[in-house]
Amino acid sequence: MRGVLASHELLTQYHHEPNADVRDIPADFWGLTAFGVTLLEEYNYLRGLPIMRAAHDATHKTETVKRHEDAPRPVLPDSVATVLKYDEPTQPEEAMDSTSLSELREQTLYADAAPADPDVLNEDGEGNRTLDELF
Repeated sequence: MRGVLASHELLTQYHHEPNADVRDIPADFWGLTAFGVTLLEEYNYLRGLPIMRAAHDATHKTETVKRHEDAPRPVLPDSVATVLKYDEPTQPEEAMDSTSLSELREQTLYADAAPADPDVLNEDGEGNRTLDELF
């Protein structure tokens, strides 16, 4: 997929030379081109950037992923960097205590998980539907 997007000049590979000789740190990064950013702006896809950033920040990551995220990166062209600039929230992290965060995690629902009580599948029906019939 990267190759297709690169061939249409939506993505390009950026190289950060100082990382080239450092073990376990990436030196090459894929990123949007100025044309790619323009296309995303044209179709209003960038308006979801803060939501995607929040989802990304809340995702559990392995130590390897964290190390790669924290790796020094190449400087992006101004036309790309300006559009992708994200102002961090000003609310301090202490605002959400660990109890409320753990409560939220316990309440997380997964859309692809089967319901705990299969009878809820029949609430609006005749009562004879099975889970297998949904797939």
